[in-house]
Amino acid sequence: MILVAVPLLLELSFILVLSLTLAQSEQSAARESHGKEVVARVDYIGLLTRTITGFTTFYQETSSSESRTYYKNGVLKTFPVIHSELQALKTIVQKSLRQEQVFSNIELLTRTLEQAAEYILNHDQLPAAVRSKIQQRASVIMCQINTELQQLVALEAISDTRKFGENARGREQVKQVIFGGVTLDVLVTITLAIFFMTGIVNRLKVMTANTSKLEAGEPLNPPIGGQDEIATLDSTFHQMAEALVEAMRKERAVIENTVDVICTIAEDGTITKINHAAQINWGYDPQALIGASYKQIIASDDLSKTERSFDELLKAKSVGSFENKINGKDGTLKDVLWSVHYVEGERAFFCVVHDITERKELERLKQDFVAMVSHDLRTPLTSLQGGLALLSTGKFGELNDRGTQLLEGGERSIDRLVRLINDLLDIEKLEAGKFDMVMKLAKLSDVFDRALTDVKSLADKGSVSLQASDQGLEVYADRERLVQVLVNLIGNAIKFSPAGGDIKISAHESDGWTVIKVRDQGPGIPAAYKDAVFDRYRQLPGGQAKKGSTGLGLAICKVIVEQHGGTIGVDSEEGKGSTFWFRLPSGNPLPE
Repeated sequence: MILVAVPLLLELSFILVLSLTLAQSEQSAARESHGKEVVARVDYIGLLTRTITGFTTFYQETSSSESRTYYKNGVLKTFPVIHSELQALKTIVQKSLRQEQVFSNIELLTRTLEQAAEYILNHDQLPAAVRSKIQQRASVIMCQINTELQQLVALEAISDTRKFGENARGREQVKQVIFGGVTLDVLVTITLAIFFMTGIVNRLKVMTANTSKLEAGEPLNPPIGGQDEIATLDSTFHQMAEALVEAMRKERAVIENTVDVICTIAEDGTITKINHAAQINWGYDPQALIGASYKQIIASDDLSKTERSFDELLKAKSVGSFENKINGKDGTLKDVLWSVHYVEGERAFFCVVHDITERKELERLKQDFVAMVSHDLRTPLTSLQGGLALLSTGKFGELNDRGTQLLEGGERSIDRLVRLINDLLDIEKLEAGKFDMVMKLAKLSDVFDRALTDVKSLADKGSVSLQASDQGLEVYADRERLVQVLVNLIGNAIKFSPAGGDIKISAHESDGWTVIKVRDQGPGIPAAYKDAVFDRYRQLPGGQAKKGSTGLGLAICKVIVEQHGGTIGVDSEEGKGSTFWFRLPSGNPLPE
């Protein structure tokens, strides 16, 4: 503000002085012009009076009639001009009593001169003595008029026009003021600019040095101090630096204390940074790994696959993940999941390595368990089921009532175990993607007919009526899996419906989806259980004891629907029945 304000004030002062000087010059010029006009008119009137005197003299002395006429006409035409000039002169001079007196004298003398001229012009031949006397009188009057005119000029305080020089002096003063003002303004501006720029540059150098110190992690220079913008910026920079240092400290703390291994790997495979988790998880000293290649700790069987993964991420300059095994320092193999982000600015990979050894072990145990269930349980249960079926036919002899009851109970238990095993194997295969989905256009009328046929005996046993409406719709789906979903949903509805109840199966299209609903008149689902009915082994209170469900049917429905790209849900209010629904994309997708 000082750098702007000081030159601005100087310029305003300069303009003020220049304006005053110009005003004075204009006034001087006006006075000079006024004086010139007054003197010019006075000189002209004097010239006219002398002309009249000459004309009258020549009029008496000539004997030519033509000359007499010429001089007479000249005198008669000159007097009106004298009167006109006197009126013009009277309008431009100052109005005062003395000047009024001067004008009265001039006008009186002019009339006297006019009378003398008229007398001469009216008498062609005057005696020489009379003529001489009149001419002398005219000359005296002419001199008196000129004297009065000069007095008028003196009253106007105007000297001879040759002495007028005020306007020139005014112009010289204006030049001096302009030159002096510009010179002073330039000097002051340069002085202030040098002074402020020196201070600004020095303080900006301090801030530039602070930037380098912050990048190098060195202590910053002391605050600049002051209340101007640079001081504020420097204070903000110090605050930012403190916040950045604190954030970096917290970041290091998080990285050093996280369970996962976090590291940075250069494009050539060299480990440039790695946290302390490497020692906890793998047994390696982090400092010993810095500068080494990541290939040294990768299991030999996974090395080529890992190299390809890094090469692909480098080529795509993107984010990715992959799994492999790490050779621990104690010789054990660690299953890990790499999350890798290529940072182009640093030309390096930022990696988070998560230990999934326990998860892999659980997956292996799970696979072993499923294999055991499939081979070691289902096979003997199937044989036992067949044997009980033979006993129920009476092939090995008739059973009494008690034996028949026990046999029927055993068959129901074995049937339930077989269904549980089949459901368990189905859901594992579905989630693992090991079921081949045969996708094609399927008419819902055919799907509904198959499903109703499969549950007819269960509906008749429960005295429940079934009503279906497909509206002639088609869906792109695996027909058998879609039947499996409907059988599970309708079977659940039958189990929970009262005798004589109605179950309605319907379908309609909405916003590019085919929505299928199964509505029952059962007891409904409590609000606390609506979100959990599709979980594995989840039963409503008392449901399993009454109906003998495995708790996997709805979970299987959810997996099948999701693998079709759809969603499944339930709308229910306790005491008012339930509506299970699922939706699938409508139409036949374009071939890839």
